[in-house]
Amino acid sequence: MNVDVDTVEQSRRTFEAAARLAARLQDGMRERAVARGPRPQPAPVTASPPHTQRPGVQHTPGRTAGGVA
Repeated sequence: MNVDVDTVEQSRRTFEAAARLAARLQDGMRERAVARGPRPQPAPVTASPPHTQRPGVQHTPGRTAGGVA
């Protein structure tokens, strides 16, 4: 396999240009992120406390606490 020196040099320049472009893109993304400032974080979701039944009180299905349903 015979590789031309000009081809190798062109490949090197292409890779260097691609690396510079990638660095500029990353810099631009960082600058835009800093310009926007920190994003507000949503409030953490808190679980509601579990329902606890009072001691000694039992509910019978189909009946109300006041007497006849």
